[in-house]
This record gives sequence, C-alpha cells and structure tokens, in this order.
Amino acid sequence: MSISSRFLSGKRTISAPLKGSPVKVNAKELIALHHEAKGTKLKPTRIRSSQSGQYISPYIGRGMTFAESRPYQSGDDARHMDWRVTARTGKPYTKLFQEERERSILIWVDFRSPMFFATRGRFKSVQAARVAAYIAWAAKHNNDRIGGLVFSEKQNWELRPTTGDKAVLRFIHTLSIAAKERFENRDLGLENGETIMTNSLVRLRRVTKPGSQIFLLSDFRNLNQTGEAHLKKLAKNNEMVIISHYDPLEQSLPQPGLYPVDFGQGMQLLNTKNQKSRKHYQSQFYRRQEHLQNLCKKLNGYFLTIATPDDAINTIKTAFQS
Repeated sequence: MSISSRFLSGKRTISAPLKGSPVKVNAKELIALHHEAKGTKLKPTRIRSSQSGQYISPYIGRGMTFAESRPYQSGDDARHMDWRVTARTGKPYTKLFQEERERSILIWVDFRSPMFFATRGRFKSVQAARVAAYIAWAAKHNNDRIGGLVFSEKQNWELRPTTGDKAVLRFIHTLSIAAKERFENRDLGLENGETIMTNSLVRLRRVTKPGSQIFLLSDFRNLNQTGEAHLKKLAKNNEMVIISHYDPLEQSLPQPGLYPVDFGQGMQLLNTKNQKSRKHYQSQFYRRQEHLQNLCKKLNGYFLTIATPDDAINTIKTAFQS
C-alpha cells in the first residue's frame, strides 16, 4: 500500500510518551534511532531517466540488466542491436538496459521560524529532525547514499550524497547545528518566506542527480508557484515523498477567547471569539493540505502528514511497511 493510501485511510498514530526535549534537537536521540530504523525499506522504485534505460541509482557490482527492446534510432550503439527481434519483425531494434545502482536518498529539511512551534507534543522542527534522522539510518541500512539540504532564513547546509555511518552522522551533526543556531537566534526579523523556500529548492536541484528518492520535510508555508515548478522539475527523474508537519492549533482554533501565542516571530494575541473566522481558519488549513496532496499526485509521489503530538517514528514505520 502506498503512503498516500495510508494517509487517505484516516489512520493516525497516537502520540507516545515524549523522550528527549520537545523543543530542542538532540544529536544523541537522533543517533539512538540507528537500531530502530533497521528493516525499514524506503520503497525502492525504478525511476525514469531522460537517457535510455532506467536507473535505480551509483553502481553496485558490474554489468547491466536487460530492460526492453525498442526500434533502433540514429545514434544508438550498434553493439546493443537486438538481432532476434530485428529478424522477427524485419525492422532494426536495439536493447535497453537497466544499470544496477545504489540509490541516493536526499532529505530536505525546513528549519525556518514557523517550524519552531508547537502547542502540544514536539516542535515541528524536532519532529522533522527525528523523521529525517530515521530516514537517513534506514537508507544506510539499505546501502543507499545519504545527502540533502537543511535550510533556515539565513543559511543553507548542503550535503552531497555519500554512504555509510559517517554519512548519517554528518547529516545528524548538520541537523543539530542548524537547529541549535536557529533556536538560539530566533529574532531574525521578518524574511521573505517564499524567496527562502524557492532558493532552497534551487539548491536542492543542484545536489540531486536523476534516480534519487527525495524526502521533503516542512510545513510548506510560503510554497508558491515558482517553488512548485522546481518540485515538478525534480519529480521528472526522481521519486518524491512530501511529509507535511503541522500543529493542531494550525488545523483548528481553540474555544472562543484571547490567547497569547508565539508563532516563532514574537508574541501575538490570538482572538478566537468569532465563529465565522474560526470556520474560515479551519477551511484554509484543509484547503492547503488538499492542495499539497493534489500537487503530490501530479508529481507521482507520496503524501504523509505528521502532527506535533504524533509518534512520528511509528507513523513513518507504518507508512513504509511492505
């Protein structure tokens, strides 16, 4: 069953007792996910490439596996002629091959201000870091290459895909450093969220090679049409998994009243007394989620949501059960 099917079924993972800090990313906690990630398959698939054949993604062993035959085209290697099909049809055919490769797993993590927020459970940023580390360990156990991009309002941390424990530890170190820097410097002023997200996707395209599996971890605030266009270009030759993080307060407002809330940009007074405004607020959330889900379908990818009170690791485990 696909991730999207599991999401649409409405089954959600109930929150578990918290371990570690709910507001700070802890490297030791992320490293401890090493054993828990064993046995999790990240759904390897064949990714269409702009070149002949298909990629699973740098080489494991030698040789190539036959994929299919197609009519010969000018410029094809004559050594790959399929003489049996040519003799049977009377027309020249050539063989296409699928090279056996390791996959590259790219993990894109949003550490902008809105991700450092929660009214229950863990900050969205902490949930995203735990999910990212779990995916990285699962990729390591599957002998995949691990890389990605972590970004905030002020900085981008790019990680080229490499293999082994060192690759995961490097990624975890980057997560902890990036989160610590952003958490301790929260007064960055108002930045153009759309530009920041779009620029990070441009950088992600530079890091990504065809045949990769890309995990996108964010609340997807400020994802505009330009950002979506970059996602569509990434999806042409790669498999996309969108994991949308949210807090219950972003889904629906609490009972009528006045509430002091810090959304990561200073304390604000939240007025929930107007019933019409509360309904409009909730409908906006569901429209955004529906838009993300429809975008994911267009990308031929997978869609998953994780709320701040959720047991994020069990959610991921359930989503990737074979």
